[in-house]
Amino acid sequence: MSKQQRKLQKRKVREKEVRQHLLTKREKLLAPIREAKQDVLREKRIKKLQKDLEQFNQVMQDRELATASNDTLSQLEKNVQILRTLENEYNREMEQKSALNQELEEKGYFTLEEKMKAAQELLVKETNVGVGGSAECKVGPAKETAQVSVVKAPQNENTENS
Repeated sequence: MSKQQRKLQKRKVREKEVRQHLLTKREKLLAPIREAKQDVLREKRIKKLQKDLEQFNQVMQDRELATASNDTLSQLEKNVQILRTLENEYNREMEQKSALNQELEEKGYFTLEEKMKAAQELLVKETNVGVGGSAECKVGPAKETAQVSVVKAPQNENTENS
């Protein structure tokens, strides 16, 4: 029985070595294919990033992008996304401002002073809402300055640390 066990043990070791050898061979064969796929994906990523940067009048040389690390490319992509978000926010704000300006002009306010006064009155009307269900309880316009006073606490000279 001992001979059979040794034979079985040798066969297991041999099979394990063969399996390991085949895995390394497979890895060597598939490595160039995997690298080629990664290169293609990186090139696509760089091309998209270049288009995005051109949209914001920021141009980077092909060489700079090609030598950049993946972390750098990721940060550039995040920056482009932030720029898009900021641009959209700016466009929304400009639309709101032009709509308010158009509304004020329709109401007959044409000078800057008239528009500012009307906008301030509109803001006061919007913020002057009831609080807590009582009709008499209203939130008024915000005060321009707040008064704050600092009072120094009395210090006891005879305190001991115990």
